[in-house]
Amino acid sequence: MATPLAARIEPSEPVMVCIPGGWFWMGCEIGRDDEKPVHRVWVDPFELAAYQVTNEDYACFLAAKNYPPPLCWNDPNFSHPKMPVVATSWH
Repeated sequence: MATPLAARIEPSEPVMVCIPGGWFWMGCEIGRDDEKPVHRVWVDPFELAAYQVTNEDYACFLAAKNYPPPLCWNDPNFSHPKMPVVATSWH
């Protein structure tokens, strides 16, 4: 009798888009104090995922790194495997 295959974590490489570097104006004159003054900021080039990370893909990350799930992980409004993951930590 064949034994069931063990679950495997398959890494998934996201499609990345190159965002060119450049200068932009940041802040405003009439906003909160921490938004003032308007000033010029440089951003180095970087890559950004073209598509949102799904709960399914994020589950692989959580299992691989043994991290706790985000706060809304079990909320039925946000937990479908193909939906974008929500409430992740910056850290």
